[in-house]
Amino acid sequence: SNPSVLCLHQDKSSGYIWIGTDGEGINRFDPETATFTHFKSTFKTKAVSIADFSDRELAISVYGDHVYLFDKATGQTRPMVLDNDNIIYQLKHSGRSVNLYNETDGDLLLFANAVYRYDRTTGRCRQIAIDDELNGSYNFFILGRSSEGVWMHNNFNVFLLEDDSERLILKGSHPHNAIRSGHLASNGIIWLATEEGLCRFNTADNKFSHIETTLFSEATSVICDNRARVWIGTEKGLSAYLSESGSFALFGKSDGVESNEYLPKPRLLASNGDIYFGGVQGLLHIRGGYTFETTEIPDLRLNKVIVDGE
Repeated sequence: SNPSVLCLHQDKSSGYIWIGTDGEGINRFDPETATFTHFKSTFKTKAVSIADFSDRELAISVYGDHVYLFDKATGQTRPMVLDNDNIIYQLKHSGRSVNLYNETDGDLLLFANAVYRYDRTTGRCRQIAIDDELNGSYNFFILGRSSEGVWMHNNFNVFLLEDDSERLILKGSHPHNAIRSGHLASNGIIWLATEEGLCRFNTADNKFSHIETTLFSEATSVICDNRARVWIGTEKGLSAYLSESGSFALFGKSDGVESNEYLPKPRLLASNGDIYFGGVQGLLHIRGGYTFETTEIPDLRLNKVIVDGE
């Protein structure tokens, strides 16, 4: 319903991909039939985050408004009851996006300039503690889950929320290189899209390292597939990093990749291994079995043009 994709979420029971757009509501994509369904009841809403809530409903965070429960069958919505004034202020008045994430026990995590936990049993919404010096104006974003707990980041730090814990643990800081997007791979490596390109964070020793390339100078979105290939979205296009060989590939129209400005949040590793990337010009689908060859691409720069001796 709108070319600008703000968030993606896969329904575990049906396999449908739920898509939030910038101002024209919710769409459902069926990977089996490659068809989209738009829910008109959500028209004129900015759906910035989607999470599971029950077998029948999704939780939808709407920019500048509230978190709603969305009936997957009828498309009807109803407000979620939140008993925390801080998160209500973040939703309605802060100008921030409040993002949602499902914990394994069915509770919801809500990410703004702090992290909140919504208890589905009691309906309570409480703030997760963090050291005072780390409280700031930066939003939190999800990286993924490991056996230790839930990993997340803000602009310059990586945090861990251990299972059943009420306090965030700082695991690493990157103070001179803003983090825009990140993804925890199955091998414990967190891949980060930053203002200086592609970085990795090893959860085993909490060390950052920068991946050198001349293909792009900054990255906006990143996700690692099941074959250890790291897909990187930038404001100009799509690249992939083969972490095992240390080589890059660049993709264009001949590969089926149209021009797009990829956004930090809307990327998804589907249950079948497929990758989805969202941007301001639509949704990109990369099949998990897609193969490609890498070559060393020279960095070409035009120094001068001479026409008729001038």
